[in-house]
Amino acid sequence: MAVAIYAFMTAWGEVLFASVMTDKSSRTLAVGLRGYATENDVYWNQIMAASLVVGVPVVAGFLLLQRYLVQGLTAGAVK
Repeated sequence: MAVAIYAFMTAWGEVLFASVMTDKSSRTLAVGLRGYATENDVYWNQIMAASLVVGVPVVAGFLLLQRYLVQGLTAGAVK
């Protein structure tokens, strides 16, 4: 479970890789957030709202799986 959480968080943050390897029809949410910053303006209110919508599932998943993460971290500890 700990590896799954770590892999998910690492994949979630791969904005550079995803922006190079995807096109407009298959981009990730993190790459989609970059669309709110144009050459002339940055739409901060839309960026903040979209960041909240993107971040809530990650936080909710962490809170639900936190118990298993702690168990996995302490399973190999010396007793």
